[in-house]
Amino acid sequence: MKEETLQRTFPKKTITNNNSKSKSKKGKGWRKDRQKYAGSIFDENDDTCNNDETKMKSKHQPNIAQEPIRHSLDEKEVEFTDPRKSIHSTMNSPVEEHEEADLDNMGFRAEIAEIPLGKAKQLQERLGKKLFDKAFFVEDSSSDLNRKSSHKSFARENPKRPREVSSKIPVSKFRNVFENEKLEKPAIDPRFDSRYGEFNDYIYHSNYSFLDEIRQREKKILMKELKNTREEGDVNRDRLKEALRKMKNQEKTQADVNRRKEVIREIRHENNERMCQGLPPIFKTRAQIRELIWRRKYDELKGGKKLEKYLRRKTKKQDKRSVLPMNQQ
Repeated sequence: MKEETLQRTFPKKTITNNNSKSKSKKGKGWRKDRQKYAGSIFDENDDTCNNDETKMKSKHQPNIAQEPIRHSLDEKEVEFTDPRKSIHSTMNSPVEEHEEADLDNMGFRAEIAEIPLGKAKQLQERLGKKLFDKAFFVEDSSSDLNRKSSHKSFARENPKRPREVSSKIPVSKFRNVFENEKLEKPAIDPRFDSRYGEFNDYIYHSNYSFLDEIRQREKKILMKELKNTREEGDVNRDRLKEALRKMKNQEKTQADVNRRKEVIREIRHENNERMCQGLPPIFKTRAQIRELIWRRKYDELKGGKKLEKYLRRKTKKQDKRSVLPMNQQ
């Protein structure tokens, strides 16, 4: 009854083939060969091994040429070592490596502290400043490890998701809402920005009056260079002449502007004095202001030959205006 139940429950295991027997015998023979070459895997007193050995001798006759080699291999004691143990013994843990590096750096710093300044400077020149400072002013490796571990990169798992940002860091005023958008701070022009107040020309020129001195120096340098370049066909000579002409014209226009400002300032000062005395102010027309400016200019040019040159130029301009072109006549 027991056999029938076993056959019903495990039908495949009860069936036996000749091929399976041959495989099992081959497996036992392989075990014996392994025992001879690699050392004692099974116990020599085991009966199963001895029976298998007799079966192998009966079926397979041993080769005579291979017997002495097997005896020689049996005589030698083969020792198998696990290579992972040797690798593990050579490799140190990262904590031990950092401790060794810290000890080396401490020793190096202690040696440098005893060396005189001259020799330390020579050593710094040989090694280089960066390498010397790195070795002498090195930080603890433990702090570096903690820093690396504390740093967290807020990377997105999926590019379509919103960006993950730390809530501890305050949000900047200028930030990119979209990825490809480039944000730049708008440029501020203080001349047209009400935050900087109204432009005062008098304060500006009083603060930057040193620029006039620099322009005068540049003008002298250009005049010296122009004297050195005597050839009229020279390109540098024409360039220097043009630069000097521009500087002289700028000086003339600035002088006219300053003259006009002085005249208006005098008129305001007179009106303020009249108002303090209880008299009404006198408002002058544009023609009267222009006449006062010409008088002031005449007084400035009166001393030398500048007045004659100025009057000659002015008469030439008036003559050109009075003469009409041929087609209009």
